[in-house]
Amino acid sequence: MIDGLTIAKEIKYLQSQLINNRMDKIYHPLEKLILIKLKNSVDEYNRLIISVNPDFCSLQLTRETYNNPDQPSTFCMSLRKHLEGGKITAISQLGYERLIEISIENYNEIGLKTIKTLYLELMGKYSNIILAENEIIIDALYKYPIGINGFREILPKRKYNFPPLTSKAFLEELSIGALDELLRRFSPENSLALTLQKSLQGFSKKSILDILATKGYDDLTVGEVDQELLMNLFQLLQEHTAGYHSPSRILNEEINQKFIHYLDQKLRTKTYGKLSQVLEKQIKKSEKKKLIYMDNIKSGSNADDYRVKGELLSANLYRLTSNQSEVELENYYNENNRILIKLDQRYSPAVNAKRFFKKYSKIKEGSKQSRQLLEQVNDELYYLYSIKTSLDNISNIAEYDEIRDELIELGLIKNYQAKKKKSKQTIIESIQLGNGDLIFIGHNNKQNDYLTFKLAYKDDMWFHIKNAPGAHVILRKRLSGNTYSENSLLQAALTAAKASSKSSAKIQVDYTLKKYVKRHPSHRLGHAIYTDYQTIIVDSD
Repeated sequence: MIDGLTIAKEIKYLQSQLINNRMDKIYHPLEKLILIKLKNSVDEYNRLIISVNPDFCSLQLTRETYNNPDQPSTFCMSLRKHLEGGKITAISQLGYERLIEISIENYNEIGLKTIKTLYLELMGKYSNIILAENEIIIDALYKYPIGINGFREILPKRKYNFPPLTSKAFLEELSIGALDELLRRFSPENSLALTLQKSLQGFSKKSILDILATKGYDDLTVGEVDQELLMNLFQLLQEHTAGYHSPSRILNEEINQKFIHYLDQKLRTKTYGKLSQVLEKQIKKSEKKKLIYMDNIKSGSNADDYRVKGELLSANLYRLTSNQSEVELENYYNENNRILIKLDQRYSPAVNAKRFFKKYSKIKEGSKQSRQLLEQVNDELYYLYSIKTSLDNISNIAEYDEIRDELIELGLIKNYQAKKKKSKQTIIESIQLGNGDLIFIGHNNKQNDYLTFKLAYKDDMWFHIKNAPGAHVILRKRLSGNTYSENSLLQAALTAAKASSKSSAKIQVDYTLKKYVKRHPSHRLGHAIYTDYQTIIVDSD
């Protein structure tokens, strides 16, 4: 979590960028994330992120955009009503606490100028965003009656009160003697790092450990701090905090990049788990069907036993009588060996013969149908495993949306969208080689389908790992008429291998001209058949 000192430096930068900017649009893409688009920003960072996620509370400018829900939240609508079009007039921090106030000047419904305040409480699991006017709460991201969060109520029309503040000291207000006196209040066995973190505003456990580690003080106890070490410690802390009083665009970029990485990993973990669970469940169902069909086919191989028994009974009806439970006959299909045939005493020998023929026909027909169904389920499994491969090799969050949409089309997950959105343009990753040739990569079935059957030219070279689901890769020559260089072919094959398999072993990759690639008869998305191909073996390690 970002500490109070880091927020203090970030606030300096935001003050230099936000004052007199107007809030153009407000979005609520995730439960604990508010995104404010700025109207007058001349910087590329034209969006303000407010994150109250306990694992990463932050406030920073960004250029990133995020997918928004079809219906804005009630809190988002409230923010839009009161703040959109408003001018940011002030932004401040309460000491080095993770408490921030943003003042916004706007006009109400009858045209009167008002000053609204956004209170940002970036305090781990107690984090919140509260909108107020004249210290009276208008709305809050999380509302609490008295006693729910332990110390105060947060409800509309109630007075806003700051959360209970600590009695930690400001380092800037401390002398060496005062710091010494502060340390002596604690037991000599106490950790120096934890003692400073609990006593001084603005430091987190990690930040104070990092600072002390620069001088090798991170493992010290309070009792080990002598007068010389105290002076060095005081100077070290003063030098560190001095750097937090000037705006830093670099710090904003660092926070933003860390947040993007954090959110990317969080969404990947959450989304991957859901999509993977759906796929695994469907794969298990298909594998179960496959076993049933294979058993039926195996049973069909024994169907001739019933036909033989029926024919032998029919040929010997004149020798048989009713009420027999079994009969032993010569089996002229097997070198005149004898065969014992069990009979149902409820039926005559003729009916028993018909029943054997009927059972033979039923098993034979079932075996025939099972062969067809087995072919279908094998095709289905190949397709499902191709989605799983895409999911395991995903390169960015946007590709999750494409895979989720594919699962929606398959009916494996429900369409959560309230209304149909415009289809997004498929974006294909491309790599330019040193000689100018281009490599295009499809990372999932939607991209594979678009790449192979819409984007690729007939004379482009098409690559795919052999006998396994994976990425479609297209190699396009820089100049028409030229032959493909061996290096370009090798690079494209390596790309196909790396995008399709986590194995570093030798991988076989087939390649052929795009004109020899056709849609699979199943017409499944991204599923193709190809001819006139060659195979190259590459090592993706």
